[in-house]
Amino acid sequence: MAIFPSRGQLGPALDVFLRIGRGAHCAKDGLFAGVAPPLQAGAMTQREWVARIRPRLAEVLPDFTVEADRKLRYAREIRDFELPEPGTPLSLKGDESVGPFAIDLLVGEEVSASVWRPRVALEVKIGITLQDAVSDAQKAFLHKTVSPYLRYGVLLLGSAGDSRELLIPKNGHLDFVMSLPGMELTPADIETLARLICQEAGASRRLEELG
Repeated sequence: MAIFPSRGQLGPALDVFLRIGRGAHCAKDGLFAGVAPPLQAGAMTQREWVARIRPRLAEVLPDFTVEADRKLRYAREIRDFELPEPGTPLSLKGDESVGPFAIDLLVGEEVSASVWRPRVALEVKIGITLQDAVSDAQKAFLHKTVSPYLRYGVLLLGSAGDSRELLIPKNGHLDFVMSLPGMELTPADIETLARLICQEAGASRRLEELG
């Protein structure tokens, strides 16, 4: 198992490697005790694997919502402005959301009775190509333009971890990359992934405070 930060996000705050648990905002002590038995993926597809891991993560992350294949809008389109009076600033006449991208695992937080905020987006890769790396970088950039406190990362499974260099050196839009050696998740793997999500959610909150 390995966890790699991407360049250019929180700088020294990430250290050389992400340190799981430091600054995590989880519900209570002992949250990860007694997590479920190993999850075996076998010959499952990426979507099937995500659908099976989602409830396991939701179980150990009770302070967050955990959704699989969730669509999140990535842009706002401004079509018109009010005709301004001389010397006055332009005002929006109307805008609309532009089509969403589906995110493999989207972790969010209910900040009030009527407000939900995305915190951590996680793309899962069983195999990865250069085209995937470029696509993930672009998706991260677009989503973070609209949701500036969103943390965006990639989970590489099995042999996909051998290709992590496609993501790390030249990708300034991803906040973290985690790799697991196989498709089977042990309780320790689930705990590590959940702690990473907690840490990234904490980073999202801190960025929001700074903003």
